Amino acid sequence: MPEFRLNFKPKIINLNKVNDKRGFLLKSYNKNCSNLFKNFNIYEQFYTHSKRNTLRGFHFQFPPYQQAKLIHCVKGKILDVIIDIRKKSKFYGKVYSYQLSYKKPQVLYIPSSFAHAFLCLTNECLVNYNLDNKYSHKLESGIFWNSVKFNWPIKKPIISKRDNSFVNFEDFKTPF
Repeated sequence: MPEFRLNFKPKIINLNKVNDKRGFLLKSYNKNCSNLFKNFNIYEQFYTHSKRNTLRGFHFQFPPYQQAKLIHCVKGKILDVIIDIRKKSKFYGKVYSYQLSYKKPQVLYIPSSFAHAFLCLTNECLVNYNLDNKYSHKLESGIFWNSVKFNWPIKKPIISKRDNSFVNFEDFKTPF
């Protein structure tokens, strides 16, 4: 079971990239590289492939299947957006945004009590997710992408029927 810490915040971690005439080598995860990963054990790993203007999210899972995430953009460039959904947090409802690109080796740590979305900004994007808990179809949920105070750079993204059916943030009842 992943450890739940109310004081955890999202964090960008710079990665080491080694270039040579063949290309490059990038270590995207090292359990011992920081205290942040001390209690993060990869349970599942996913990749998503998206085309330009695809928006995925805002997604999260209800306890006990909440998932902390490590997000890394393997190809292309994304606008990653997350919302603090911890009801006792002084930052409840705060939106954080980050640009992740394969050109700048970084990984974004997202605590399990944050809803997550991203927008593909290039012709195609490949995004890697490392998750610390298993996927549960019954306990997955989300928040409608355009119901939070965030100025998306697009008015009509490509979005799934499921993501379009999510509840507005003002009507959202957090489980955290």
